[in-house]
Amino acid sequence: AEGFDFAVPRNSEVFGWTWLASDSLMNEFRFQRAFSKYEVSSAYTHGSYDPGDFPQERLDNCDVRFTRPSLNDGSCNDQMGPETRWQFKNDMTLFKPDWGGNHQFKFGVDYNYVQFAADSFGNGNGRWWFSTDLPYDPNDPSTFPYQYQDALPRYDDVPVHHFSIYFQDDWSPRPGLTMNLGLRYDLQKGTFNEDIQDIDFGIEIPFHEGADQRGDGNNIGPRIGFAWDLAENGRTVVKGGYGLFYDNIRTLMNFGERWWNQQQSVIIVNPSYPDPYQGVPREEFVSTAPPNITVLDNAYENPYAHHFNVGVSHMLTPEIALSLDFTRVRSYADRESVNINYPFEDSGERPYPQFARVNEGRSKWEHRYQGFYVKLNKRLSNNYQFLTSYTLSKSEDYGNRIDDISIYGYSPVWYPAGSDRRHRLVASGIYQAPYGFNLSAIMDFRSGLPFNIHSGKDLNSDSYGSDLPPGITYNSGRTPNIESINAYRVSQGLPTVTEGDIANPNFFNLDFRLQKAFLISGPHQLQFIFQVLNITNRANFNVPNGNLRSSGFGVVNQILPNINAPARQIELAVRYQF
Repeated sequence: AEGFDFAVPRNSEVFGWTWLASDSLMNEFRFQRAFSKYEVSSAYTHGSYDPGDFPQERLDNCDVRFTRPSLNDGSCNDQMGPETRWQFKNDMTLFKPDWGGNHQFKFGVDYNYVQFAADSFGNGNGRWWFSTDLPYDPNDPSTFPYQYQDALPRYDDVPVHHFSIYFQDDWSPRPGLTMNLGLRYDLQKGTFNEDIQDIDFGIEIPFHEGADQRGDGNNIGPRIGFAWDLAENGRTVVKGGYGLFYDNIRTLMNFGERWWNQQQSVIIVNPSYPDPYQGVPREEFVSTAPPNITVLDNAYENPYAHHFNVGVSHMLTPEIALSLDFTRVRSYADRESVNINYPFEDSGERPYPQFARVNEGRSKWEHRYQGFYVKLNKRLSNNYQFLTSYTLSKSEDYGNRIDDISIYGYSPVWYPAGSDRRHRLVASGIYQAPYGFNLSAIMDFRSGLPFNIHSGKDLNSDSYGSDLPPGITYNSGRTPNIESINAYRVSQGLPTVTEGDIANPNFFNLDFRLQKAFLISGPHQLQFIFQVLNITNRANFNVPNGNLRSSGFGVVNQILPNINAPARQIELAVRYQF
């Protein structure tokens, strides 16, 4: 199957110095050199190479990839990406009482120099897309591939500078009331490909004119918050806040503009099989065909988000507190990629005929989130404590999509975000058992994720696959339109399905821990730890297959990626504390 190996070796050195200049002034300095390197390689190869090093064995480890409705076969995900970060950070805190109340002023500066390099070897031996699970039959056109793609290895390295400065005042104008006022400025240089005009692409790229002026220098983020103890006894506290936050741009996201000419990407619609070039050498094919290129909008900017929150907490008893919070986040200017060379509808001609696809990265994607959070917390007393929380939330994305065949080209649309879990319940507790044993557990339940239901093919022959059949909207798998689903499946000679045939797996995990400490002398103690992750051995599956042409439509066939314990895991540990 289409798997890969993944590793992230890392190391770091950190130096910190805290200095009390006076009873009211404290300074904290931090220096860090941190190295990490993601190593993605074809399945079972455990590859580790310097970025930009492409020996024959890397190519030999790369399979031809086949994408069918029910199975993706062939492993060729090979990427190396080392990063070295040098950080210099300084924070100064000044305590000032009796200035119209008590003030705690904070001022800080944070500078990071990041050396990052990356390469990629994906689709090195080609990738084929089929709209059926049936094997290729030269006498049956329905088994022919509808698209072929390949690309050469690519590499680049870009140094990036991050600079931040902030000022903050935690002000208590009267007992029971605290105000938080702050202002932050963020600046990022290097990640916008400001030097793109220095790269020789062998062809004039009109989109690069003015690229040396790229950047986003107005990232000023105000923050304000408050906490009000209504009766000044700690029983009922009302709190709220607003902040404007800017995000750093991941350097790798914009490498496509720098290395498209290295990869010389080829996309062939309705190719011949098994030789898509029909005997013509790849080099000759690339030299005669308009290239697919990637560019960055000169108005590209850092993503930003407005965060609002308001809440109240109340002590029900001296040990138990109830909290209610509402959060709303509205994000703008995140990255989306759009082919700005999509053919005109009337003539079929491209706006820039010297190119094929012109994939432009631009700051147009939006996001909105709102959530209601309930927390019940019991502090440690009578040898036990617990924390239970429930979140009801909604998360949506807004961007241009090209899979709605009822609209020509791209169309902006709101749709459920890929991370949108409407319900989440988390419960944890600790019990201090006799003889010095501590027992603890944490349970995590999450409702199902949205997923996309699609046709599994290019319905309008625009070279973009996975189009949406009539009546189906993007990421609507949690609330499927059964009538439209079955209308399309019947038109393809496939059996109908019911809503019960479409899985929507939830997430459940339970961890357990037992700990015993033995005092040696003074601060010295020896701790023995026994813990079980995913004690029920629950298989937490990813979203189901949304390809309507697949015999496995609606069926889950893979577990969630990047979870701590995909299967039950038992750990034993010994810790010496001094």
